[in-house]
Amino acid sequence: MVSQPSQNLKFALFIIIPTIAFLLTMVVYPLGYSIWLSFHNIKQFGGLKFRNVGLENYVDVYGDSRFWDSTWVTLQFVFESTLIAILTGVGFALVLSGITRYKLLLRTIVILPWGVSLYATGILFGRLLRDRTGVLTFLFEKMGIGLIPELFQAHLAVHMTALAQAWNIAPLVAFFVLTNIETIPPQLYHLAKIDKLTRWQSFWYVTYPQIRFTVFVLTCVVVIFSFKAYDLIAIMTNGGPARATQTLPLELIEVSFIKRNLGYGAAMSIYLLAMIIGSTVLLYVLWGRRAEK
Repeated sequence: MVSQPSQNLKFALFIIIPTIAFLLTMVVYPLGYSIWLSFHNIKQFGGLKFRNVGLENYVDVYGDSRFWDSTWVTLQFVFESTLIAILTGVGFALVLSGITRYKLLLRTIVILPWGVSLYATGILFGRLLRDRTGVLTFLFEKMGIGLIPELFQAHLAVHMTALAQAWNIAPLVAFFVLTNIETIPPQLYHLAKIDKLTRWQSFWYVTYPQIRFTVFVLTCVVVIFSFKAYDLIAIMTNGGPARATQTLPLELIEVSFIKRNLGYGAAMSIYLLAMIIGSTVLLYVLWGRRAEK
């Protein structure tokens, strides 16, 4: 007769082994191969040839002004899209938590943008915001306001792409924050009323301590999504105008698959990975350790 611990072990292995195999196939192998490629110069003409160049690709990327321009654009895009998405998502969650009438309908409407793909979001905002052919221009003309300014100028384009990214992901933030808010004991709010706390004080001293770890985790998720955003920006601006929205994912695609410099592109991708890990670690050090207490 098979013992209970043995059955539990078999069941655990049955669940874990496919997950490990999936991670090895979809994460570990591509990452390891990218690291290996980053130390090589790949020649694709006259037969595929790999030449070990050590850290040469990393040094070249570090000294590449285009890389640093794209890095600055990426950081600006990530910061703005994350800030807008978190503030909007938390705001919607707070509003929806106090609504009882048509609750399901309103929550469905709020969550709908999350169901739109980034590709479709790029098309939507691209059509919406262009000056002479955009939807807003048409509506403004019908209202007698006239043409709105070109929102895809070099100094505005990155803000518009960040806004589109935030529009797509803010509903996800709202959904999880709202779920968290609904687990807060009502007695805490009754005590806040007895203590005559204002709405802001009630949020800061009752609601926020209960949701801050959720908000921290969601901030990390939004940061990661924003760092690797490609479809949205490629459709909206394709890195333009004048490289104003040329983020690192777009630069990676251009270097690796258009210029066919795979080793150099792999080294650049490792820099991008380091930025993602560094950002999440920094968030944890500055915020996460206090939020989980």
